[in-house]
Order: sequence, then structure tokens, then C-alpha cells
Amino acid sequence: MRPREEYYESVLENRKLVADPSITQCICPNTLCDWHGKCKECVALHRYHNDHVPVCLQPIIADKIKALAGAAELLTVKKEPTPIEYRHYVKEMEKSSFKENIKKYYDAEAELRNSKSVKVDWKVRVRGKFCELAKQENKKSLLELGAGAGYDSQFFMDNGLNVVAVDLSSEMVKNCREKSIEAYELDFYNLSSLDRKFDCVYAINTLLHVPKSDLCHVFDEINLVLETGGLFYMGLYGGQDTENEFVKSEVSDAPRFFALHSDTYLKTTLGNYFEILDFETLDIGSGTGVNTAVDIFHSVTMRKIMK
Repeated sequence: MRPREEYYESVLENRKLVADPSITQCICPNTLCDWHGKCKECVALHRYHNDHVPVCLQPIIADKIKALAGAAELLTVKKEPTPIEYRHYVKEMEKSSFKENIKKYYDAEAELRNSKSVKVDWKVRVRGKFCELAKQENKKSLLELGAGAGYDSQFFMDNGLNVVAVDLSSEMVKNCREKSIEAYELDFYNLSSLDRKFDCVYAINTLLHVPKSDLCHVFDEINLVLETGGLFYMGLYGGQDTENEFVKSEVSDAPRFFALHSDTYLKTTLGNYFEILDFETLDIGSGTGVNTAVDIFHSVTMRKIMK
């Protein structure tokens, strides 16, 4: 048995290792799995069901078992994996479900949101800052994602931009059109169906309704509708990496899905698709209903990478 001093040194070394994101990131190849990247939950579920070990651990165990089986002149047989079509089916069913819930909630809240035209100071500031940059670069057109009641779109129109707004809620789209905004009922997964390109894309507190596993697809769609060198603004609550559903029963019984992101996660992910021009993290205080004691807001201005 190794001495306790050596054991203590190994503990210290392991503590350093778990602080390194490259060590703790999920290496499982099943990226469509519900628990991909959620190793704690994954291990807990496998332990509970007592059926098989997590996929990421199977090669380690399989090598040891093969060595033992070989010594006894036995053969090992690999279990049939879950068909990839099954995982795709789960994702499609869940995607349809959470979109319907988002639509139902914001249809119910449309009238209330339409009555609130005054924005808090920090939202006014980040919107104005992006608008000034668009003006400096002589941008002409803007697509707003998840436009809601249309007050941001109206602001950009008043500042000389040709604006198109999209929202999943038909009631929100109606509110936009009543303000003479060109608006369409459309989700973020199908932006290319607009068959148009824009100098700017603006999305504030909308992409937090996109699961982490779908973000790359949505960023691809944004790139398809953004002109080369175009500007992309994304603002959303965050501060931690979580995915949850919340019910605001006084508005609707439909649960809203929220994905929150840490600075590190956002910078890494966004950096694969865009040039980050400005990344600001704001402490905006509590009370936004996103289940955080002190709410953090990520304000990110980017440019489509020139290829």
C-alpha cells in the first residue's frame, strides 16, 4: 500500500485536474443523448437502473474484461447500441413540445407585453450601443429574433434601419404588424426560409429558449441570413450553465424552457461561429424570474467571420 503522504499528493493533483475544463468536459460520442455533458446525472441514472455503465467508461472496462476473457480463452460480445434514429426521434418530439409551450406562453402574455413600452435602463443602453455601431458602419437592414411586442424593432426602424421581425408567437407577430413592422411567425431553426440576407441580426433574451444541443444549428441559421461582415447582437441572462423549465402560472400553465450559460461556455461556443467584438457581463440584480439569486446578463456584439 502506498504511504499516506503519496495518497495526499494524488488528492491534490486530482483537485487541480477537475478545475481544468478540458479534463471535465464530456467525451461521450453520443452527443444526441439527453445526458450528454451532464456526467453527474448520467452516472446517477446508470447507478439507479443498474443496467450498464456510461458509454464514456465502457472502453476502459471493456479492455480489462477482454484481457480477463482472453486469459480464460473466452470471447466477448458487444451489446447492440441504441439506434441513432431513436435519439433523433426523442429530439424531434421534445423540440416540437417545447416550441408549442413557448408559443402558448407568449400568446397568452402578448397583451401584457404590448402594454409595457418602457424598458429598464440597462436594456435601453445595450440596444442604443448596438444601434450606434450599426449606424457607424452604415448598416441598412436588421432582422430581430423573438421580437415580442415589437418595441425594439420599432426603435431600429425609427433610427433608419429596414427591419424584419420574427417570433414564434402569432399574437406577438400581430402586435408587431400593428406597429407597421414587417413580421413573420417563425422560429430560430428555419431562418434561412426567409431567403434574405441582413446587415444586422438582433436577439435579446430570446436565444435562452434554445437548448444547448441546438445552439450550433441556430448559429448556422443566423450565419445563413447575415451578410458577410454583418453584425450580430445576442443578449441573454446567464452566469451559470443550466437548463430548466419554469411555469409562471399567473400567465399560463405552459412551461418555458430556459438555457443559461456561463461566460466561458458562451465565449468558446460563439468564438467558433463569429468574431466577438464586445463581451460584457452585467449584474442586473434579482427578480427576473430565471431562478437566480442575482441575475447576470451577457451582452455580446459579434461580426460574421469573413471567409
